[in-house]
Amino acid sequence: MSETSKRIDGLDFLRGLASLSVCWFHLTQFTYHNADGGFYSSLRASGSYGWLGVEVFFVISGFVIPYSLRRAGYSLSAYPTFLLKRVIRLDPPYLVSIALFLVLAFAYAFYTGRPPEVESAPLTWTRVLLHLGYLNMFFGYEWLNPAFWTLAIEFQYYILMGLAFPLFASGRRWVRVAALAGFAAPAFFSGHALMSGGVPYSAFIFHFMFLFLMGITTFQYRVGLVGGAEYAATLSLLVLGSFVTVGTGATIAGLFAVVVICLYNRKNVISDFFGNISYSLYLLHWPVGHLVLSILGGKLLRAADDATKTLVLLVALGVCFAASYLLFVLVERPAQQWSSRLRYSRARSGSESGTHAAAHGPHAGRELPALPTFAPDSPSSHE
Repeated sequence: MSETSKRIDGLDFLRGLASLSVCWFHLTQFTYHNADGGFYSSLRASGSYGWLGVEVFFVISGFVIPYSLRRAGYSLSAYPTFLLKRVIRLDPPYLVSIALFLVLAFAYAFYTGRPPEVESAPLTWTRVLLHLGYLNMFFGYEWLNPAFWTLAIEFQYYILMGLAFPLFASGRRWVRVAALAGFAAPAFFSGHALMSGGVPYSAFIFHFMFLFLMGITTFQYRVGLVGGAEYAATLSLLVLGSFVTVGTGATIAGLFAVVVICLYNRKNVISDFFGNISYSLYLLHWPVGHLVLSILGGKLLRAADDATKTLVLLVALGVCFAASYLLFVLVERPAQQWSSRLRYSRARSGSESGTHAAAHGPHAGRELPALPTFAPDSPSSHE
């Protein structure tokens, strides 16, 4: 498949859907002290599989990062610039969300007269500062936001892809196949094979590598490095490996992401909006949404019936959207612009040199200078 389009609209749709899914999953996990009725129980059940949005983000990042590097004319000599662009692109909204957690935690501690806590764990400066390197899980400290673990996975991917990109983008088939095999093999290892001290293997990118590789091989197909038959065969093997390593649900979500990247090419206002705010929504939905549910639903309205609980849930969702849009406009979009000003020194000429794509953590998925992605730059998330 030749690379003919500067913008892949399916990525906006995917990023927005993935972020909204994770948001809905976390909001519907909130429980009140009284029992739910039949309607609200069904509504809460609708979010049961929303966590699969994380796996979608991993596939998006797998695709977008090498795609953007190829278009930008990246070479290994620009590796420090690549990492700096990632940090500038992703960290400002991430740091603002951490600051929000601290404000809320200390305000609640002042109100109750108790030491500050987040997620029932003491709030210490060590715990907070470890977030700066996405290192909490390696030192046994809880994340301030349960969604942050995916950002650590995404950052590990950036570190690896910045180094391995020449292998995946090689014109030699044996080099590309060797790179895929080398990245896939660690996914089959057990946690005990590499780590001790209680750090779960799922804290490392290797556990999720087949999802990223599904995105990487889709990149290779998209830019014409592999033909249709080779792509189908490779993708089939990666899907099989994904079933074995991360399970059925995650694999189906990853395959869905691949199908959308390959086939969906429609642009609309709704997907644009949620694609834009997807990273900010991923960062803010937990503290903002649960704050609304707790204060409005639990304390002010004392929600006891399904109608009131549903109303509060929808209000919480709306507040999450509004807060995410503000974070996007005030912090994330300027960060995108700052990141886009950094150029790789040896850009390619021709069709691959004009724009950059990026993914956010979770968050991922668009080209610069328009709007880079999460996760995915995006994610991505986890753009």
